[in-house]
Amino acid sequence: MSRGFGRQPVANPADEPSVSDDDIPECCSFQRSKRRQEKSEQHPPGHAPRRCTDVLCLLVFLAALGALGWIWNYSRKHGDLRRLYHGYNFLGELCGVKSDLYDKTSQPVLFWCKDPSQPSPLLDLSKPICRDKCPDSDQTNHPCYTGVTKGPKVPFDNIGSFTMEMTYKYAEVQDYKSYPLMGIYCIPDATVNAQLYAQLTDYFKNNI
Repeated sequence: MSRGFGRQPVANPADEPSVSDDDIPECCSFQRSKRRQEKSEQHPPGHAPRRCTDVLCLLVFLAALGALGWIWNYSRKHGDLRRLYHGYNFLGELCGVKSDLYDKTSQPVLFWCKDPSQPSPLLDLSKPICRDKCPDSDQTNHPCYTGVTKGPKVPFDNIGSFTMEMTYKYAEVQDYKSYPLMGIYCIPDATVNAQLYAQLTDYFKNNI
């Protein structure tokens, strides 16, 4: 008869009592969270494990953000972002802004004068000007652009270059009651000047 020395009985795992998450002491919270994570990874039938499925879309989104940043930086270096929130007159001068060529800091609002060449009271939408404030009545006048006169050509080399003097003419034109929109544009008061208001709003709808 042979004897087995040093052999220990093998325990059956099924006979071991199961340990629930509530049986794990508070000091072993890490082990508890690990057990819960292991349980969450056991997906029911018909459900695939969760994973990132939009990697390509993420790359496209990041590329679009990079392109937008490049466009912003290029616009800042080669353009004037103040044109987005300042009106500018028919000469391209920004109202309320000072530059090396002009100073419009005292004239922050853009105003469309009445067109004196029109028999009916219409606005000259192609020649806006900068003003210090929007007129609040039609009892005042203001200098408005009425035309330009070109002088003779004066050549200064033998390849066709020349200079020409241009004289911009202004005249006093009657104001109309208006109000400042966002502190930038002088908008006709619709209760008093419905025709002018409709003309300007139609212009904005068709050109902005």
